[in-house]
Amino acid sequence: MILVPLLFLALGGLAGTAHFVAIWYDARYRIEGGALIAIVSLGVGRLVATVLILLLAAFHGWPALLAAVAGFMSGRHIVMHRLGRAE
Repeated sequence: MILVPLLFLALGGLAGTAHFVAIWYDARYRIEGGALIAIVSLGVGRLVATVLILLLAAFHGWPALLAAVAGFMSGRHIVMHRLGRAE
């Protein structure tokens, strides 16, 4: 029973890290004048992946969803810390 929330904690962490790294690349492409297809695909891809993982967690109950959200936000913290923007 405890394995499902732990799995979603890890999955949420991976999804959160990928989500916020994609936001960073999206901002770089917009500033540097990157290809429109890259900007759109990054935005759509990160939103679809996030929604799918959180929906999958929600179908497994509130402990799994809570763990996935906690992992997602820890992914944000990791990315912001690595980029040197967190205070």
